Amino acid sequence: MNEFKETQPLFTHIIFAWRPALLERSLDAILNQSYKNLEIILVDNPPAQDNPEIGKKVTEMVQAYAKKDSRIRVLSYPRFPFTLDYPTKNYDHGCKVAVEMSNGKYFMIQNDDDFLAPDYIEKMVKLFSEDPDCISAAGLPIAINNKGEETDGPRLYNYRPRHMPGHVLTLDIHNGGNMFHAPGFTVFAWKKETYLNLGGFHPSSDIRHMYGIVPFGKTAFDESTVFYWLRHEEQFNKFLNNQGWGCIWENMDFLKTWKIEERWRKFGYDLAKKLVADIRRKSYQYSASLFAINFWKGNWIACFRLSSPPTCYNFLYWRTIPGKIISYFPPWKNRTMLARRTFHLLPLTLRKIIRPSSS
Repeated sequence: MNEFKETQPLFTHIIFAWRPALLERSLDAILNQSYKNLEIILVDNPPAQDNPEIGKKVTEMVQAYAKKDSRIRVLSYPRFPFTLDYPTKNYDHGCKVAVEMSNGKYFMIQNDDDFLAPDYIEKMVKLFSEDPDCISAAGLPIAINNKGEETDGPRLYNYRPRHMPGHVLTLDIHNGGNMFHAPGFTVFAWKKETYLNLGGFHPSSDIRHMYGIVPFGKTAFDESTVFYWLRHEEQFNKFLNNQGWGCIWENMDFLKTWKIEERWRKFGYDLAKKLVADIRRKSYQYSASLFAINFWKGNWIACFRLSSPPTCYNFLYWRTIPGKIISYFPPWKNRTMLARRTFHLLPLTLRKIIRPSSS
């Protein structure tokens, strides 16, 4: 029994059940993994903006799958009211609770619009077993459309060694290299104990993984197994972009509370100082880009939200906006549509800004 635990350690796979149309494919891919010593935690918590009918259907699907396979555990909890002050609160809470209740030595967190190759988990466990200092592992991410067709063309990214120091990967990503490209860090599997010891959870999400966890151990990669991520219009990040959520507060709080500059000094004092300054700069530039995109869409409320504290106090943000607006300059047809949208929506937007309690 102990030998089995060493060669086949328990792996926890956490999947968020949000969209019934996509859940079946994703969950079937997990149940059919070649690696069988799995604990599957199904988080039954559709996003707050979904209607009750979708929520009911998701719950029914989750319960039906749980009855079919004894490896499945269901996590349900009351939904927090959706607010753009903290739009990922339900997701973050679900991640934290699911990982803390998990029993696996390793784990990964997946959304229901992605799915795995049949040998993905088996090859992640093998990567961990090859190097005791390995704390994160990933396969090759491939983007697909609703028809299952690959969308990225020739491979330009995700070229890196099988095992490497995590901070080298982070610095390559940070400096625009070709070692990693994916929709986020859900492609990674993690060593649970180290993950929690390094801080675990924070609303900053991907930036937390990139700068706060991956750098402080070895990271591994196997390009022979695939993580398929679906590009579609219902992606939550697209919704947040259209609402003007720039993640500035979350990023700044992460740098402070996780003491990133202090942690990174083990790789060099000057490097740590420059890295943190770069993260701040890129965060404000990203918000300026979102401002420009929403400006040309006529999403004035999103522009106003992006420019609220702490962003409004940053000179770089305001200095960057004009250039971003010019770079996203739309064609004539879109400009005509923008003018019409502005004429109809600007008075309503102003009322919401001036008198938010009446909206």
